Amino acid sequence: MCPIHKKVENDICLITLSGELTADEINHLLQSIEESKENMPILYDFSTAAFRKLSSEFLEKLIQKLENILKTREKIKVALVSSTQFNFGYLRMFETRMESKHILTDYHTFKNRQDALDWLKKAD
Repeated sequence: MCPIHKKVENDICLITLSGELTADEINHLLQSIEESKENMPILYDFSTAAFRKLSSEFLEKLIQKLENILKTREKIKVALVSSTQFNFGYLRMFETRMESKHILTDYHTFKNRQDALDWLKKAD
């Protein structure tokens, strides 16, 4: 089980996930993204989460779902944070695949939370 904590601070939505992520938990998170109409920058902190149970096939399905959700939204910035090499690589793969979809959301992956926050605060 992966606890998910969400709070808004300085006009940035901070979502922290910890523990082993499962497909069901990611799908639940997608549902909350779909239901939310917020257009503020988002920081997903996966520093204490693990992706060992998520396959590359699941990643492709996740990207398809997100593409459908985000294609009608205004442009937002999304920072992905992970302190482990494996998770960082997985998130970079996700970032690259999302960029290829040409949706308005701007994803960037970081190894620490402060760099991610600095990027989110920076004006385009």
